Amino acid sequence: MPQALGSVEGRVREMLAIEVATAVLFMEEALAGALRSNPSYDDRAQELATRISSLLAHPETFDPTPLPWLVALSSQASERMTQSASWVNSSTT
Repeated sequence: MPQALGSVEGRVREMLAIEVATAVLFMEEALAGALRSNPSYDDRAQELATRISSLLAHPETFDPTPLPWLVALSSQASERMTQSASWVNSSTT
C-alpha cells in the first residue's frame, strides 16, 4: 500500500484523506470503549479497510457515500466531544 500512496493525486487524495480520518475516528471510538462491545465491531473494521483498499485500487468506481453507521458514529462522537467541552468550560468558571 505505501507505493500506492505515492501516486495518489487530486480528488482521490481528498477522498483518501476522508476515508483515513473516518478510520481514525472509528479507532478512537473503539479505544474509548464505545465500540468494543458492539457485535459488529470486527465487520465494521473490515468494511473500513475494504473501502480504503477499494479506493486505492479502483478510484474511478469508488462510491464515497458515507455508510449510515459511520454517520451515526460521527454524530455520537461529536455529541460526546461537545458534552466534554461543555463540562470543562463549566468547571473552569
